[in-house]
Amino acid sequence: MLDMADIVLQQPIAQLPLSEEFKRMAEANGFQSLNDVLKLPISGLPFRKRSGYRLLAELLQFLEAEGLGECVGD
Repeated sequence: MLDMADIVLQQPIAQLPLSEEFKRMAEANGFQSLNDVLKLPISGLPFRKRSGYRLLAELLQFLEAEGLGECVGD
C-alpha cells in the first residue's frame, strides 16, 4: 500500500501545485515525477536545463510543506 509520501512523489509533476516554470524545467529534463528529480543529486538541480537556484528552493519548500524534507539526500 502506498503512503502519502509515495503518492506525492509518484504523481505527475504537471498535476502538482508547482510553478509553471518548474513544470517547464521538469519537462525539459524528462522528469515525470518528483521521484525522477530526487534520483539525481539535489545539488545538481540548479545546473540542469531551464533550472536554477530559485527552482531548487521551490522544490525544497514544496517537499518541506508536504512533510517530505527527509526525502532529500545530497
